Amino acid sequence: MSPIDLNAQEDLEIIQNMMAQGRLAAAIDGIHLINWGFIIVLILFFQYFAEARDWLPSSVLWLWQPLVCIGLVISLFVGRRSPSRRWDNQASRTYVTAFTTVGSSLALYVFASGVSGKPDQFILVLLTSCLLGSAFFVTSFAIQMPRLQFATAGWALIFILFCLKGHLILSDFFILCTAFFLFMIVPGLYLMRRKKQLAREAV
Repeated sequence: MSPIDLNAQEDLEIIQNMMAQGRLAAAIDGIHLINWGFIIVLILFFQYFAEARDWLPSSVLWLWQPLVCIGLVISLFVGRRSPSRRWDNQASRTYVTAFTTVGSSLALYVFASGVSGKPDQFILVLLTSCLLGSAFFVTSFAIQMPRLQFATAGWALIFILFCLKGHLILSDFFILCTAFFLFMIVPGLYLMRRKKQLAREAV
């Protein structure tokens, strides 16, 4: 095979790879991570001041948690930008399955523990960090974007931090706000930027 043929074959493989990456990026645009990340951060801020200033009883303040978890799951299946609309794409299926598992598992825990009074917020933080870290780990491989392992490592650090602390105090809400911003919103912004970049390269 001549050098020209080799170069042509390499160029074709590069183009095919970029097109494949573009399709993966198009399947997941990160908007759900951004939207729900901001919602959770805002609610955590509100809950901090609500508990610190005793605006509402603690028995009421935790009720947002199952609603957010259920809302996250529903948003993955409903709407024009729902990733489930691209169910034929393996990356999209993996993303939906991973984050549906997160939302469903957390909602189940909150409902089950809420029957007997109130969920243990410390256990909920450990579950959340563990499940989100696992979801980002699986998703990063599914969409071939290793940089999402940043979020996996971040949630692992949050899990270790609270395991070492052994309890949850009111000021920890600010740690959680920072975690959701860095390890949920920022990955969502990265996915959106990467989607646009890959789409341009695939043209």
